[in-house]
Amino acid sequence: MKQDYIILLFVFIGSLNIKAQGFNSLAQEGLKGDVKYIKTICYNASEYNGSICKNGIITYDYEIGLYPISKDEYNTEGNLIKLTVYDENERRKEESEYKYRDNVNIEWWRSIDAVPRGGKEGDLLTARGWYIEFDAGKPISQTFYFKDGYDSMVEAYGDLRNQKFEGVKVKSYDRYVYGELEERVEKSWNYNLLIKYVSKDKDGNISYMQTNVWSDSGQILCTYVETEGDVIFDSFEYNKDGFLVKYSSRINTEVNEEHTFKYLSYDYKGNWTKRIIYIQDKAYIEERTITYYKIK
Repeated sequence: MKQDYIILLFVFIGSLNIKAQGFNSLAQEGLKGDVKYIKTICYNASEYNGSICKNGIITYDYEIGLYPISKDEYNTEGNLIKLTVYDENERRKEESEYKYRDNVNIEWWRSIDAVPRGGKEGDLLTARGWYIEFDAGKPISQTFYFKDGYDSMVEAYGDLRNQKFEGVKVKSYDRYVYGELEERVEKSWNYNLLIKYVSKDKDGNISYMQTNVWSDSGQILCTYVETEGDVIFDSFEYNKDGFLVKYSSRINTEVNEEHTFKYLSYDYKGNWTKRIIYIQDKAYIEERTITYYKIK
């Protein structure tokens, strides 16, 4: 089975023809036009008289990977700069913010609901993030942070040393904890698309390796992960319009998760506005409203 996965990866990689400038978020998500905002609402679905109907907005549950209500914001370069998630009562629950250079993500911050941590209703608390520091336009370091208590942000993951960059992209670094080498990380890129991520322990043994394969249009086709004796293989299938129709995940030889998608309606740009998602034995309906930049 492992050998079959590797052969499949080489077949995909051999067909790649990545654009020189890489791909923005819109291309990677299969979106058409100059998208500015997307508001998505996800409903439980049930069958009635042979049809799939909406049956109330889903409740907020981080584990299932679907959001009751979400709002995406894109900049004029077509990159996602903010994702805000709301519960079924439109209360903010989490938010992620992104910054880019040359279509490469160079900064990310995630905020979460402050109420369980003593904050006020609707407030968000910055929980973690990272950024790349520049000097005279060149990247010099990447730093990770996480929330320690309610007020303070502290540096996470130990001390990153020997950091190397490829353009603005992180190529490799060594991670030290309490002065001792803990991990060595290496990354390979095809323009702004991450092709391989390798983590080695202090003795040089690979503890985690991930290979990503992308389509000519910049959409993820599959990921292959080796970690702690397991092989995890995720695959993504798209229709002719570039919309995801099937996602499956295997751990070793067992199917761990499978989603299928059926598209019901589209807007004047050709982006979908309504779809059904089937996850195992449950169905959900997603509806979204898309706002575009007015290009003069």
